[in-house]
Amino acid sequence: MVEVCDSRKYGLDLRPDETICNEECQLGSARRAERQATRFDVAKKLKAQGVGMDAIIKATNLSAREFNCIDELERIRKLARHNEASAIGHAKDVVRKELFIEIATELKAQGVSIEDIIRSTDLTIDEILQL
Repeated sequence: MVEVCDSRKYGLDLRPDETICNEECQLGSARRAERQATRFDVAKKLKAQGVGMDAIIKATNLSAREFNCIDELERIRKLARHNEASAIGHAKDVVRKELFIEIATELKAQGVSIEDIIRSTDLTIDEILQL
């Protein structure tokens, strides 16, 4: 038996397929990709609320194959967010290190002791001596 899902019941505003199709013919691929991502997000929320697969497929216009990819898509998104955060963290570390080297070079040129430079910049003795 196919479960009927009224998308308004779940706070969703999904338009009939004809309207979506006509709009998508006029939109670029980025917009279509965003619309598909939104469909996956809605499907994920409905799935978490315990709505059945048939009702979710009907409400979001996803295929059964796409429905089965919801968990995998979420895993990939989490991985992408983690990778982005790691890359940003690494970039900050690199910039910070470059700034410390720049400051240490200036302090060394002014005759500041190596011990004071180490305390100020967190650089190692070897890094400071190489400047």
